[in-house]
Amino acid sequence: MNKKKFRRSILIFLVLIFFLYLQGITQGTNNRDNHYTLIINIELDKKIYDYSDYGEPPQVAIWLEDLENNEIRTIYVTRRTAENDWYGKTECPVSLPLWQSRKKKNLPDGVSGATEKNFIKRSLQIKKDITFNIFIEVNVAGDYNRNFPANFENGSPDPQGNGQPSIIYRGKIKINKGERTIPEVIGRSMQLDPVKDVISDMKGITSALKVIKKIEVYIK
Repeated sequence: MNKKKFRRSILIFLVLIFFLYLQGITQGTNNRDNHYTLIINIELDKKIYDYSDYGEPPQVAIWLEDLENNEIRTIYVTRRTAENDWYGKTECPVSLPLWQSRKKKNLPDGVSGATEKNFIKRSLQIKKDITFNIFIEVNVAGDYNRNFPANFENGSPDPQGNGQPSIIYRGKIKINKGERTIPEVIGRSMQLDPVKDVISDMKGITSALKVIKKIEVYIK
């Protein structure tokens, strides 16, 4: 190859690289323009679960439900429930039964987390103009009361150490800059049996309603 042809090849190569670079910048800009960041901050009240029989942090799940196609997207779930890992503890299929009935079989990496912190913080990029219901399910083990006792009238114990059932919060948000929602309690699950639907009757629920001190959900 002579020098003239070599220079021409180099020039074509550099022009191609520059074109691909510009295309990448454009695609990145378009991606940012079409997406916003969903921020979720949850503060837990340590005093509430410290006073339970086990004194352990709650099991928590957070997921989104696309109102257009009903697609479920799990954002966060505590590790024991996510992995069904109750080593050294009583197995508890009713820890977060609503989430368990709606989740996908395989969860993406990085979704599950530990329960030791009093704050749960999550942020993720979501395509704008989509409207979601955001669900939060929380459950403290061994938070017994008169209505959800450790031992029943026949003398048998709560076989799963559950106590009061999980509490379900729901909020609605459209993915646009500046939008906010404060999820509110819509119901509960059961003390002993898994459920697929929210139970609206909150009779007998006491400390379980105080586990979450504060919820922030907004678009940045």
